[in-house]
Amino acid sequence: MAYRVSLWWSADAGVSTYLCDGNAVEVLGYPGWVRDQPSTRWIRANADGFCYVHEWNPGGSSLGGAYTLSVLQKPFSEIASTVAGTVRNAPEGTSAAGASIGLWPADSWSSFPVATATAGADGTWSAKVVPGSYIVRFDDPSGLRTGEYFDHLTGVVGYPDTPTPVRVPQTTSIAGIDGTLALRGRVVGRIVTSTGGGVGGVTVTSGGAVYDGSAVTGPDGSFEIDRIDSGSPHELSVTRVEGWRIAGGETLTYRIAPGATFEPTLTLCPAGSIAGRVTNLVGDPLAGIHVVCLAPGGGAAISTVTGADGRYRLGDLSAGLGSLSFSDPGGTYATITRGVSVAWGMETLVDQTLSAGGIPSETVATFTIAPSAGSHGSIAPAMVQTVAAGANTTFTITPDTGYRVSGVLVDGSRVGAVTSYTFSGVSANHTISVTFATSLRALGLTIASDRTVSTHGHAVRFYGTTSRNVPNGTRLSFQIRKSVWARWTTLSVRSTYSGHHWSYTLSTWNRSHGTYYLRVRYTGAAYLPAVSAQKRLSIR
Repeated sequence: MAYRVSLWWSADAGVSTYLCDGNAVEVLGYPGWVRDQPSTRWIRANADGFCYVHEWNPGGSSLGGAYTLSVLQKPFSEIASTVAGTVRNAPEGTSAAGASIGLWPADSWSSFPVATATAGADGTWSAKVVPGSYIVRFDDPSGLRTGEYFDHLTGVVGYPDTPTPVRVPQTTSIAGIDGTLALRGRVVGRIVTSTGGGVGGVTVTSGGAVYDGSAVTGPDGSFEIDRIDSGSPHELSVTRVEGWRIAGGETLTYRIAPGATFEPTLTLCPAGSIAGRVTNLVGDPLAGIHVVCLAPGGGAAISTVTGADGRYRLGDLSAGLGSLSFSDPGGTYATITRGVSVAWGMETLVDQTLSAGGIPSETVATFTIAPSAGSHGSIAPAMVQTVAAGANTTFTITPDTGYRVSGVLVDGSRVGAVTSYTFSGVSANHTISVTFATSLRALGLTIASDRTVSTHGHAVRFYGTTSRNVPNGTRLSFQIRKSVWARWTTLSVRSTYSGHHWSYTLSTWNRSHGTYYLRVRYTGAAYLPAVSAQKRLSIR
């Protein structure tokens, strides 16, 4: 069969090539842009022959250049090769029946495959192609599984991995071009505040090599995004909530295993701020000074300018260590850069004095002070503090109700059970740690009874005392346990009287025969928890 070539050119669409028969009927159309680089393509025309197309644009522009197309006729069966393999599902390992396979020329930007195949019931597939180099891709028509290239590098349209070409010689059968379709995963997470409460109405977006999807958190802060490609990296991002920041950064990079569920919890914390006043050496306010906060907690730099009173404020900051730069656009005052520490929900005060008279820019030496506190109390500020050399800073220690400061260590050395400590003239890094102990009095409890054996239906009186000087009305729990029971049951909550006495009368009418144990217990907040000895009672 004789063929001829038809070339069509447009300044908007570039060059397209068409293969026509002797009657000018199109048998193969191959539209495409031909602009700044040559491209080479194998194109199978039909079952009777094939053509080799070479397009060239030396002009590098649609305004000029030469375009050629060569047609070689030969029976397809004389030069065709077979490419075959198997497609399986992951993580199940089952045959991926119905998977679609496409082969693209490796040296072409074509978006259309030159050969396709569908995996059979056992996952096997095969396709015939003319000699050349091909990119082979496996896909799940249902979209439930991640597409993959033959070389087992999971990616989407070549990203983030570069496919490996399969070289196909003439009249060859190539087997083992296998693929795996990994079950897509999903992200099920929550956005919460620092106290654990959910935050609703926040948009969460996941993106990989392509857009994965987004979701808006429900009233409890939960969200779900499904059909996440496995293997390749993805990034969760959260739309900004004014006055709040995500602890650990505004984005979260993750990978997901086939069929797995990634369950992140992102914490929204109240943003911190920095404020202060900039003056000259005699204390006059300096207006128009540029103040730049560099990367507090890894965030982007933000800036402001001092007002007429020399004051400035930088808000909406993440917690962490960063630096502040003070510079005078007019060049009269020296630029100073100093370290700063930002805490969640707190405003850090940083006043700065600038020198005039041609003094060069300088960086103020800074040191860090790391606080820590044990349970039953707190230390403020609680975050690591950045302090300029020679400056002073004070920490306040507050025990919980019923507790006291038991010890304070500064750089590992005891400084006593103080409730505040000041670092003066700081010239090195420091640590301060606090422990707490209870300040509650132990409460002694006794229990006795007027008999240890009772006939069924006869009441037994139990009584006892607490430590002396316990206020009247202090509440105690009276508890019972049968010998065959594992747990105690509270029968009554009784109040003390006459300072430290208590009593309780037990009716045995609705008690079955057997051996019982009784005790009295205190669980209030005014004293340490206490429990009496057990009293044995037999009911006949």
